[in-house]
Amino acid sequence: MDLISATVGMLVVWAAGKARRVGVEFNGLADQALDVAAERVRGLIATKLGGDPAIRRLLTESQEQGEASPSARADAENAVKVAVDRDHQLAAALREALEGEDGDDRSRGPSYRTGSGGSIVTGNNNKVITKVITNVINAAERNKVRTTIGGIVVLGLIAGLSIWAGGDDSSGDTTDSPPLAGSWTPSDDTGIKTFGEDGQCTRFYYNNGRPLDIGGPMRCSLSTRPDESGQYTLTVVQSPNEAAYTVRFDGDDHALVYSSAGRKLYELNRS
Repeated sequence: MDLISATVGMLVVWAAGKARRVGVEFNGLADQALDVAAERVRGLIATKLGGDPAIRRLLTESQEQGEASPSARADAENAVKVAVDRDHQLAAALREALEGEDGDDRSRGPSYRTGSGGSIVTGNNNKVITKVITNVINAAERNKVRTTIGGIVVLGLIAGLSIWAGGDDSSGDTTDSPPLAGSWTPSDDTGIKTFGEDGQCTRFYYNNGRPLDIGGPMRCSLSTRPDESGQYTLTVVQSPNEAAYTVRFDGDDHALVYSSAGRKLYELNRS
C-alpha cells in the first residue's frame, strides 16, 4: 500500500472510531498499535490540511457510516498527494507514523509538526548530535587537530547543536510557547478561552458563528509561523468535531480570529 492510500485509509480507520476497529488489522497493525498510528496520522493531517473540504468530507462520511465513499477517498488522496509533494518532511513524518511506533518521542529520532505557516523538528535529537560530534572528533584525530582553537570549534559545534535540539532533551518539543498560550477574554462575551502548553484548550470550537462544546477534551494546535498575510492557522478538535480558523495578532496581548471562509468571529484580549 503506497503512502497516499495508506494515509487516507488510516484517516478512515481513525474517524470510524475505536469501537469499530477492535480486532481489525490495517497496514499490518492492530489494536493499541493501530490506535496510536491512526491518532498520529490524524494529527499530522489535521494540522496541515484540517480545513481542506476533501479531508473533512472523508472524516464525516467515515464517522457517520464507518467507511468513506470511493469519490471521497479519491478527493482526499488528491489533497494528501499535493501536500506531501510540496512538503517532503510531512511525507517522512507520515511514513514514520504509519509504521506504528509508540508515541514516546524520547525513544525515537526527531518527529515533525507542521502548519500552514511552516514546520519544525521536535523530539529527542541526541542520536543526530552524537553522530555529528563523533564525526568531527574522528576527523580531528585523523588530522591531529589538538590545538586550543580546534577544541573551541568542537565545543562551539556542540553548543550550537544543543540549541538546535531544543536544550533539555526530556522536553520532547520546542521551548517556545505558542502565541495563544494562556487565558483570553473574547469580544463576543462567550467566556474565558484557555490554550494550554500541552494543547488542551477550552471554548475555541465554533459552529455557525457560536462556540460549541459537546463534552470531552478539546485540543488546539497553532501553525508554527504565520503565512504570507501574517495569519496563523488554528486547528481545533473535539472529536468528532474539527475545524480550522485563522488568527492574526496585533501585539502579544490582542488577536483577531476568523472563520475558514475569512469572516471575523471575535477578538481576543489576554486575561
